[in-house]
Amino acid sequence: MSTRLLVPILGLAAGAVALSARRSARGSRSGRQPIGGLWLDAMTVTLVPLVFGLLVAGVGSARSSGAAGGRRRDGARHAWFVALLIAACALGPC
Repeated sequence: MSTRLLVPILGLAAGAVALSARRSARGSRSGRQPIGGLWLDAMTVTLVPLVFGLLVAGVGSARSSGAAGGRRRDGARHAWFVALLIAACALGPC
């Protein structure tokens, strides 16, 4: 196995063991929380760029094609997109 791959895996394992030992020293009964947190963080890191790329590609293709309503309604569609994006960031955990 390459050292580029082995070092991060060993670091992650050592961090998980240290966190588990610290929680058990404090009397925490749940050893699943660190693993669940890592899982959710990994999902977020993976899915956010994919969703962003999909949105950018969709807006770009709609803008370049001018389909489904013509140029007249392009401005309204993009304004709705920007308004909803700002609202989502204001209300969500962005």
